[in-house]
Amino acid sequence: MATRLFNCGFRRLARVSHQGAAGDSRARAPFGASLLELLVVLFIIGVMLGLLFPAIQSARGRVNANVCQNNVRQLGIAVSRYIDAKKRFPAPNQWTVDILKYVEEWDLAESISGGIPKGAKIGRPRLFSCPAQSEIDSSVEGVRVCHYVLVVDRPVPIRNYDQVRWDLHDREDSSQATNFDPWYIGPEISFADQQKLFAAKLGPHAGGAFYTHTGQVRGVD
Repeated sequence: MATRLFNCGFRRLARVSHQGAAGDSRARAPFGASLLELLVVLFIIGVMLGLLFPAIQSARGRVNANVCQNNVRQLGIAVSRYIDAKKRFPAPNQWTVDILKYVEEWDLAESISGGIPKGAKIGRPRLFSCPAQSEIDSSVEGVRVCHYVLVVDRPVPIRNYDQVRWDLHDREDSSQATNFDPWYIGPEISFADQQKLFAAKLGPHAGGAFYTHTGQVRGVD
């Protein structure tokens, strides 16, 4: 009799213990997300990214435009200082070298003061780079192009430096270019060519914008 009661009690205790362990296991089981819930979350994230991407691109474009306009303005000031100091205008296709000392590039100016060796690998100064333009090598491998162009009508002959009418802006988009000169051969165009570019809205910025050294914005819709 005592043995039977002991066995019954033991079985009841084991059953209660097993039920408690199963309950604890259910209580501790982590809750997982269903496939449908994951798809909904991914869809919402995709929609949010789709809304944010144009805003990010627009903000990046405004930052690039501001950097470009600041570059052109500083280069324009450097050309003006060169003209005032030297009482002459930069030589044809040489303005990027002539103004080096006026954009705080003293060491570089001194290193090439005796002339630029043919095929020289000379790094481009920061101010000659427009962040909206593609980076390409020039006709000299390993040397980048200058993203800005001097707009100038050179009277012939030049009797006085202040007779020269000039301006600066970023050149047409160089992404398709294959044979541009290196940055140290300063690109030039005439005012007539500039007006053609304005009319055609050809440029690296939205709507073909060009930024002159006086801060004017041309060629935008």
